[in-house]
Amino acid sequence: MDYFHIISHTHWDREWYLTYQQFRMKLVHLIDYTLDILKNNPDFKFMLDGQTVVLEDYLEVNPQRESELKNYIKEGRLLVGPWYVLSDEFLSDGESLIRNLLIGHKIAQRFGRVMKVGYLPDIFGHISIMPQILRGFDIDNAVIWRGVDARETEFFWQSPDRTKVLCIWMPTGYANLISLPAEPSKALDKLIKSKEDILARAKNNTCNFLMMNGGDHLVPQINLPHIIAEVNKLPGRHKVLLSTLPEYISQIKRKIKEKNIILKTKKKEFISTKHYFVHTSGV
Repeated sequence: MDYFHIISHTHWDREWYLTYQQFRMKLVHLIDYTLDILKNNPDFKFMLDGQTVVLEDYLEVNPQRESELKNYIKEGRLLVGPWYVLSDEFLSDGESLIRNLLIGHKIAQRFGRVMKVGYLPDIFGHISIMPQILRGFDIDNAVIWRGVDARETEFFWQSPDRTKVLCIWMPTGYANLISLPAEPSKALDKLIKSKEDILARAKNNTCNFLMMNGGDHLVPQINLPHIIAEVNKLPGRHKVLLSTLPEYISQIKRKIKEKNIILKTKKKEFISTKHYFVHTSGV
């Protein structure tokens, strides 16, 4: 049986090809739209890219919706943190990363819940002490993309001080299931194709596949729960879930324990350019 964990999310650049204020206009629309979906659909869940700065940016414009944000964050339906911002690991030192997590935790806790996932979706390479930093905040996992030269989607990542985390590698990135088709059979075809793309790059040990339904500055796909329900009615050895990263990681841990799976351990920084390019400050 294949389990497809669909994560509804956005990837948010605070400033990039548009100015900060131009992007903030889009952010306000995105969060307004998301809050309305959460209000009208109790099964919906959405991840705000592992950041908390977006809450500050939004509430400066729409402070009247703070209580709604807090309610959905407390319920675990709107996932925020653990970071303040998603940082470039090679352009900031270890203390900056620690302060980043400190501020992110403080804000997320004020809103009711911290997503305890070391989410590093679009970082151009990863430093070897990241597991040690994450463990300092009681985060026992990491979800990463670029720079990895592994052959499996699940492994342990160990720092030089021997602290380690369960690492989930997204070999096809954080946008491998954008715009799931509304027609159930086509949706299932896309899920299977996304799974095949993952397996073409890495072995999956648990038959649980991470499907990231979102991308750069994208709003939630409002019909996602309905599509999932219809796909699950189709014949085949599959189960589709509207999931979250904490739920996905919990399932991976259960499967590892149930099947007595022995994962490999990586003791290194990740700066490989095999799959996607990375940026480093090295000379």
